[in-house]
Amino acid sequence: MAKKTVRDRQKSMGKPGRGPGDLPFQQPPPEIPDSVFAFLSFVAIGLFLLLAVWFNATQVERNLMTQAQELLLASGFDDVVPRIDGRDITLTGRVKTQGGVGRAEVIVSEIEGVRATENRLVVVEPPPVDIEAVFELVPLRLTWVGRTGEVTGSVATLDERQRVLDVLAPLFSSLTSDALIVDDTLPTTEWLGSFSALAPLVHSATHEGSVMVNPEGAVVVVAGETDQRRTRDRVLERAEELFIDFEVVNAMSLEDRPRPTRERVEALQVDLNELLENAIVEFETNSTVISAAGKELLDDVVAILAEQPDIPVEIAGHADDRGDEQANYDLALRRAESVLAYLVGAGLDGGRFTVVSFGETQPVADNTTEAGRQQNRRIEFTAMEE
Repeated sequence: MAKKTVRDRQKSMGKPGRGPGDLPFQQPPPEIPDSVFAFLSFVAIGLFLLLAVWFNATQVERNLMTQAQELLLASGFDDVVPRIDGRDITLTGRVKTQGGVGRAEVIVSEIEGVRATENRLVVVEPPPVDIEAVFELVPLRLTWVGRTGEVTGSVATLDERQRVLDVLAPLFSSLTSDALIVDDTLPTTEWLGSFSALAPLVHSATHEGSVMVNPEGAVVVVAGETDQRRTRDRVLERAEELFIDFEVVNAMSLEDRPRPTRERVEALQVDLNELLENAIVEFETNSTVISAAGKELLDDVVAILAEQPDIPVEIAGHADDRGDEQANYDLALRRAESVLAYLVGAGLDGGRFTVVSFGETQPVADNTTEAGRQQNRRIEFTAMEE
């Protein structure tokens, strides 16, 4: 009897067999619903957009950080560190003056794209300076007590010597210059213009003081005494602007004087307002030269201010809107400085004054008429508590 094959046994059991040509039964793959596919696509697009936004935000932060660092370093803020969070910048580190705190914040806040600025800067005043040790040889040194001054040192040419004397002569009733010599072995004094701009400012801010320049060591020393911290800061900031490649050494000290009462400050302001209500300090056209009528008015200002010698006063220059905005700002500032020089020349203590310019930004009359423009070209005096 022949053996049954596996296939025969499967047939006898009623089970289908599979021959060599038969294929196994296959289920079709499940279809992904359209809703699931749409959801996955949405998730993928969302992740891509999030990555793009994150990358763009990171790039913006880097750009803002780079701009802040470069601008701060270019302005002499070597010890200021900007930290960024999104579009917000926090300033940390040290500055030399209270005015430097505000200047650093303004520099950063004006960067396009910065949303907010938080200021955590600390004012760290430098230690006292041994001036004589710094200046064993001083190419140029100006010292004064009141309106008596002495200038010593060396300049390269007779023309440079005369330039120095032309700037200093109006500041003093007595100026000794015998020790200011010409040394033709010296290079041309490129910083002489900066010295000529700084010396009147320091003199106006102090009764007794000095300005010394050592170009070989790239050092400038500003010395004197004032009872106004902001006056001292203004002098030091201006020195750093003028001598940008020099180290500015602060040898200015603060006097400890009692603050004037608010009642006295307000009373002084009333007197000034009444005097200037229908009058302005006049200047020669497009000039910082005070006219004869302007000097008469300033003599009345001197009389009022002399009665309250301890009250600080802000001298503000204003301009009309004709011409270039920056030129108007500069002219208003120089006119305010001319007024300060006149007041100091009349015997008032320059240390009590602060000079500012608002240019054409604060008109009090219509700039489309000549009468209005004349009112806008003005000097204002503001009595301050400190």
